[in-house]
Amino acid sequence: MAPTGRTIRPAAVSEVRDVAELLTEAATYVRDVHELPSWPVPFPEREVRRAIESEETHVVEQHGQIVATFNLVWDDPKFWGAQAPDAGYVHKVAVRRAFAHQGIGAYILTWVADRIRREGRHFVRLDCLAANRYLLNYYAGQGFRRVRDVRRGPPGEERNLALMERSLEDLGAPAPPGAEPRRRAP
Repeated sequence: MAPTGRTIRPAAVSEVRDVAELLTEAATYVRDVHELPSWPVPFPEREVRRAIESEETHVVEQHGQIVATFNLVWDDPKFWGAQAPDAGYVHKVAVRRAFAHQGIGAYILTWVADRIRREGRHFVRLDCLAANRYLLNYYAGQGFRRVRDVRRGPPGEERNLALMERSLEDLGAPAPPGAEPRRRAP
């Protein structure tokens, strides 16, 4: 366990409701405070279950409590199109509001970068709403650059998304203590 009491681990199917509630809390905050469209409210448990069963979803625990979640996948044709297998893609990063501004987002991104590096890949890629200036600035401060914008979503609900990327070539920091990534099975 890290000195902060934080660990990152794969989410368990028994935690579907916890992860869905966390994503709902984050989506509600973005909608109500930033007045931006976000994920569905409430967040669909069936989508969370599928991601957990696919071993995409991870949780951050702090002193035994789930305080954040994110998904890590190895390709993302829906948003990025066909790409060489040189990146990991982060989705659905959410931190409980009670734990905001405590470095959990940076902790997640450091862990993800180390995991991606261990897979022999060279980039962390993500997307966020192009209108969300807070997230754009946050990710830029974490070393991401805006690659391009795309319009995605179901007909009538399309949204402009900013595709962002961070090269791992410039990073030398290992994973945070207590956050050793689990290797993917071959």
